Amino acid sequence: MFAFITSLLASMGSLGVATLMLLENVFPPIPSEVIMPFAGYLAASGDLYFVSVVIAGTIGSVAGAFLWYWIGTLASETRLRELIVRHGRWLTISEQDLNRSLAWFRRNGGMAVFLGRMVPGSERSYPSPPV
Repeated sequence: MFAFITSLLASMGSLGVATLMLLENVFPPIPSEVIMPFAGYLAASGDLYFVSVVIAGTIGSVAGAFLWYWIGTLASETRLRELIVRHGRWLTISEQDLNRSLAWFRRNGGMAVFLGRMVPGSERSYPSPPV
């Protein structure tokens, strides 16, 4: 994974930063903890511009978050409930689990998003919703 990330950044530059940050949001095994420090190294060595790295990283990350937001708007609560009724036993989730999770997010969703997305280093510090 490291070799893939470093070769993409070295060959594509800031566009590679944006692409990898988008992919990091969509596919969690791609770590931004490797992408951005290496991009910072390339900026410090003069191979990339610092401002372009920051802008590209931000654009890629926001684009990935927007993609999930768009998918979430398409997959409404009604569709999710239908999926659980039809295939819940295979997904190991029940309607009661969905109801509990929705209630938790209605109570704590704003703070969970703030702490999980906006505060550096806190993505694992907020309790996960009950399932």
